[in-house]
Amino acid sequence: MDKQDFLNIIKKAKYIALATSVNNEPNVRIVNCLWQDGTLYFSTMKGAPKLAEIDTNKKVAFTTLPADSMAFVRVSKAEAKTSEKTAAELKEAFIAQDPTMEHVFAAVGTEAFQMGEIHFTEADVCIDFGNFGHIAL
Repeated sequence: MDKQDFLNIIKKAKYIALATSVNNEPNVRIVNCLWQDGTLYFSTMKGAPKLAEIDTNKKVAFTTLPADSMAFVRVSKAEAKTSEKTAAELKEAFIAQDPTMEHVFAAVGTEAFQMGEIHFTEADVCIDFGNFGHIAL
């Protein structure tokens, strides 16, 4: 297991299951994602509870949803925050990652979104059922 295995999976991932927790109440949801320059970005509608929860407790966990195989990345020690990047800045990269996002942005406009970002230094990487490992990034 190495960083290239991690990159092969995280760059293909369109969605993650993002887990937050406030006052010992866990909350998990599926969000779209984009790996760019060592940061995992996700979008949310402005005013949605995700970023408010993250503002209260920046510790998060996530797992990628398998794309074209059973391979996935799981991170249990990550920190998230509201991004300074806007949806307009990341729009083309999100569309390149997942062409269905073009319809989403067209329907509601980029100004309806707020971006979040996730940072982490280690990950569990699963290639298949017999090929699993932990890596430092």
